[in-house]
Amino acid sequence: MKKFNLVKMLMIGLLAGKTAAAATSPIDWGTGTKQLNLGSSMDFYKDETGEASLATVRKLPDSAFASADKANLGFFVKPVWLRFRFTPTAERLMLRHDYAMTDYVTLYEPGKNGYDENTQGDMIDFARRDVKHRLVSFWITPRSTDWYYIRLQTKGSVNLAFTLADATQALESDHVSQYFLGMFFGTIAVMFFYNFFLFFSLREPAYLFYCCYIGSFAILAGTLNGISYQLLWPASPWLQNRAFSIFAGSAMSFGIIFAMLFLNLKQLSRPLYLAAHAVGAAGTGVALSAFVLDPGTSVRIANVLGIPWVLALLSSAVLAWWRDYKPARYFLAAWIVMLAGTVVFTLTTRGVLPPNPFFVNAMLVGSALEVILLSLALADRINVLKKDKERIQQQALDKQKRLTDAYSRFFPRRMLELLDRDSVEQVTLGDATERDMTVLFADIRGFTTLSEKMTPRDSFKFLNSYLKRMSPIIRAHDGFIDKFMGDGIMALFPENSESALKAAITMQQTVRKYNHHRMKSGYDPIRIGIGIHKGALMLGTVGEQERMDGTVISDAVNLASRIESLTKKFDADVLISESVFHDLADPTVYMTRVIARVKVKGKEQPVTVLQVFDGMPDYQIEMLDKTRGAFERGFLSFHERRFADAQAMFRQVIEINPGDSVADMYLEKARYFELIGSTKPLAGAP
Repeated sequence: MKKFNLVKMLMIGLLAGKTAAAATSPIDWGTGTKQLNLGSSMDFYKDETGEASLATVRKLPDSAFASADKANLGFFVKPVWLRFRFTPTAERLMLRHDYAMTDYVTLYEPGKNGYDENTQGDMIDFARRDVKHRLVSFWITPRSTDWYYIRLQTKGSVNLAFTLADATQALESDHVSQYFLGMFFGTIAVMFFYNFFLFFSLREPAYLFYCCYIGSFAILAGTLNGISYQLLWPASPWLQNRAFSIFAGSAMSFGIIFAMLFLNLKQLSRPLYLAAHAVGAAGTGVALSAFVLDPGTSVRIANVLGIPWVLALLSSAVLAWWRDYKPARYFLAAWIVMLAGTVVFTLTTRGVLPPNPFFVNAMLVGSALEVILLSLALADRINVLKKDKERIQQQALDKQKRLTDAYSRFFPRRMLELLDRDSVEQVTLGDATERDMTVLFADIRGFTTLSEKMTPRDSFKFLNSYLKRMSPIIRAHDGFIDKFMGDGIMALFPENSESALKAAITMQQTVRKYNHHRMKSGYDPIRIGIGIHKGALMLGTVGEQERMDGTVISDAVNLASRIESLTKKFDADVLISESVFHDLADPTVYMTRVIARVKVKGKEQPVTVLQVFDGMPDYQIEMLDKTRGAFERGFLSFHERRFADAQAMFRQVIEINPGDSVADMYLEKARYFELIGSTKPLAGAP
């Protein structure tokens, strides 16, 4: 019997070979590769018999496999086998399955004594995952050329999307997705609690069913993205396997009841009212079916029911809007957006569309906008009743806002917040608070020489053109501008040093784009130097009763200014102090090198200053990165008065990067100190 099954599978493989591609080439994880989508680097084989073992699959000819370019196979309950191979590498890599609803994902990794088997997925306790992540992930170290095999089996849609990343990229690549999910669930939470409180205030049932709908949909979205399994029921594969049907059915049922109440569908159209009732009852049936039917069957029913559900909602909204029910305009827009997202997501699960990030998250995008629009529709009902009163209040608020905006141009809103004041009117002379903040100084190089070529009016135009590009960057990174000092900017970042450094990098990148515009217009390009330091400071108001100003005072401000001045000496774009470096969440994300030690008044130990490469042109970053190790060894030798060793290191740097003026400067200083036989400690910048 086993021999017959093997022959049967070989025949299926040969028939599939008529359209299958040749075996994929080995994955060459070369230098500089950070992340790879494995679609075109994998083959797949559909086990129509459901009986193939690893040994059987390994014996199949190449013609039995097809390229995994099409990452979604739709519904297929039998196993699907994937294979890929490597040019050997010793680097530790993470293999991640980019679909959260696969029942079983089994990795067969070649080892010293055959293949090591590792099974994870929705039907395995979350605690047993090697990597505690919402998506199934494996650590691998491909040291041989043998094939890797993956066996997928699920009762829902079969998704072949896998991503390979190195250790660093694996930790960073999920940030965008996490931010996106955070914003989505944050929107749901805000809308849920806002409308839930309105329900208790107004006792309007529509608000309650709206909250039930978006609550069900939020859990459904978490199920689709693996978050629900990770956070809500990590020890219940049974519930994870049925959660889609339970919460999809609940969302459809609550959503249709909300529509009937909001649109007063019983009076609007009797046939539509009865149809909506039927769809709502079917949604409840889908949710209950998850407890009695096979999960795969429930999932298929839920997918099919989604179409009449959306049609019932859309037809009701169109009819209400046609009859001039004004709140229906938001309601209709909400379901059109939801329809677009649902259609794209459904086509993706069916394998019609490729599972790229937008398509996979299309339902989340559509539902987030839908939730907001539905909340606006509910609010519009109240707005219609209070229109006249709110118009008068709005006029007063608009006037106050204009005054506040006018004041804020001279006194930053963030400074008001830090002083615990609601408006400028509450600020008095002497208000002050002590805080740890990050201070950023930015200055245009050679502005005096540049301004000599311009009239005073042209200088103002140039400065305003430059500042209107820099200021929004600072605000976008949670900072605020304390002062404009001619061509200089002094900005404060209350939250963390990371925001200040990201702002500085973006400012440098923006200046490069600005220079393209200037050169096209016949103007000389500009450069700016940025210095950043974090420390304790006093923030408050100074002056007298007729004229006061908000400012900050401390040694930290003076040191930040001094660090900025060193950018001219070292021909550097961005310099940071060691306090900024140590405040970064992950300093290794940024490319830096130690460049100086600055003697500070009142402190025994000098402050270490680092140069940041990020934000510079790519070719400069590449050259500085190549020589970073040699430069820092030379820097250490220099400050330990081993001047011969320092010269050797700095010469090595200059041979690779002749344009490194800092290395050249240290080389000359090392020669000088070796010549005079200096033995005194070297503290401070050379």
